[in-house]
Amino acid sequence: MKDVIKRFENNEYTTPNILLHIVILLTYFENIGLSDYPLSNIKKYMKSGLENCYKKHNDRRYYLINNIRMDNHTGLGYIGLENQAVQNIFEEFKTENTKLFEQDKENKQQINFDNFIESIEHNNFIFIEKFLLGDNDIIPVFKNKDSKLFVNTVVNISNDTRKKLGSFLKSRYSLHKYFNNRQFGEYLAEELRFWQDVKDELQNLNTTSMGKLKIVSLKNFEKYIVDENIKQMSCTV
Repeated sequence: MKDVIKRFENNEYTTPNILLHIVILLTYFENIGLSDYPLSNIKKYMKSGLENCYKKHNDRRYYLINNIRMDNHTGLGYIGLENQAVQNIFEEFKTENTKLFEQDKENKQQINFDNFIESIEHNNFIFIEKFLLGDNDIIPVFKNKDSKLFVNTVVNISNDTRKKLGSFLKSRYSLHKYFNNRQFGEYLAEELRFWQDVKDELQNLNTTSMGKLKIVSLKNFEKYIVDENIKQMSCTV
């Protein structure tokens, strides 16, 4: 037991599933009097241990899904499942894990968005296509993102690059794309605010120093891409 506690306090259990197993065991033994290791310490190192799990691993197989069942992870079989202390710590673990999971997801989405902006600047259409049409095709990757940064990037690229970017965006929000009998736009409804802000930014651009072709290109981008995206999003909220 001393070795387990030492490893627990040193954050050596680096996957959530194993960490939960240890937390449940320590809580159960403390509750029934087989261990004098305090519950306050269990909660303290549970939190730091979970934080360490998300620092150590990027692969989603290490993450706990949020609808886990306690009897799959306690290591106690059917013993202790009715114990109130065990049930309480299990719920606390799930709550903390959910918070960290969402934070981790948001951090990764921000990194991907930053890489997306950089890819636009460098004409990296392989990444652009992957970002817009690959694994993120039904993930609202533009939710709470910097619309001003996006517009500044769109303004500063060539007309040809802007046109190619528009074609990928148009495909992303196509009316003819479905998943589980739902239009893709339904999954992306949380992006509406972003595209509304993009439109506002485009309409407030100072175009006095821009060439005519660039102005036309930006107007087309606003009309055929941004306005259509807003239309798709508005139909689903």
